[in-house]
Amino acid sequence: MRSCTARRKRRLGRLLPLPELCPAALRQRRQQQEDRTADGDLWQDVHGLIFTTRYGTPIEPGKLTRAFAVRIRQAGVHAIPLRNTPHTTGSLLVAMKVHPKLAQRTLRHSTFTMTFDVYSEASDDEIREALQRLSRGFGQSPGMS
Repeated sequence: MRSCTARRKRRLGRLLPLPELCPAALRQRRQQQEDRTADGDLWQDVHGLIFTTRYGTPIEPGKLTRAFAVRIRQAGVHAIPLRNTPHTTGSLLVAMKVHPKLAQRTLRHSTFTMTFDVYSEASDDEIREALQRLSRGFGQSPGMS
């Protein structure tokens, strides 16, 4: 019998498919790095990292957070802290009515109930609509008692 930790490690080791825009962005980033390496200059890629400073060194966490905030402002979208992006992803998956198992696997949760307990909320409008659909399912038109 395998331990819970062994199962978790095996599950987390699975590959997660990337959205279409990611491979193109990663190829572009790799090309930029190769160009900088060819130029010599101040490039210091000793760690083989994908995301680095303009000089090839690791990005400091505080600088990454500030850069994320700048990009958010430039994009003109609702500002969220970088640390909240997993929660935002979960909330969006639930709002887009993504199948619970797909949301669970995307977020790497052990159960889909954990995913939905944390990320799903039902608005009053959604509850009203669900009850109307239930009524229609029983052959009653909305508004009938």
